[in-house]
Amino acid sequence: MNRFLFLPVLFSIMFFSCSKSSDSSNPQYYFNATVNGQKVAFNTNAFAQWEINGDFAALMAGGYENNSQDSRTAGFVIINLPSKKQITAGAYNDSGDEFEVIGSYNIPAQEKDYQSGTTLSAEAERMGMNLPNKFELIITSVSDNIIQGSFSGDFYLEADPMAEKVTITNGSFRLKVL
Repeated sequence: MNRFLFLPVLFSIMFFSCSKSSDSSNPQYYFNATVNGQKVAFNTNAFAQWEINGDFAALMAGGYENNSQDSRTAGFVIINLPSKKQITAGAYNDSGDEFEVIGSYNIPAQEKDYQSGTTLSAEAERMGMNLPNKFELIITSVSDNIIQGSFSGDFYLEADPMAEKVTITNGSFRLKVL
């Protein structure tokens, strides 16, 4: 399967396989962002999770706005392909050639899925487009127990660089790793 199709599918499976339980009211952990100028806390069941299999490693993080079935969600995944290098503290973006990164913002009530990252960047490049506000993920601290950092970028509907977009700024997270 083409890796550009595989990664969004992997992200969706990993993100939505985690069930929403109760509101994560522990202020020590958070997943926040400003979406089109509106501050949003995605702190319900906010989590981070490692998926490791041999040389393959993926780190996924995200959360829900609330406990409703139609809750907006936001998250990201970083995968060590094709480099198979360790995921450490540092800056990751959609232009890198050592790691795949995908950001996701979903509005289930409107059946809208916005994505940013490596897949979107590759599609824009294929179309001869230059995306001005690319996805950037900065991990300031990562361990087996806690991950912390920031993220921002333009997220496009269905990862289509010609479609409508939302701009996410001031993304910040500090999450317990499950």
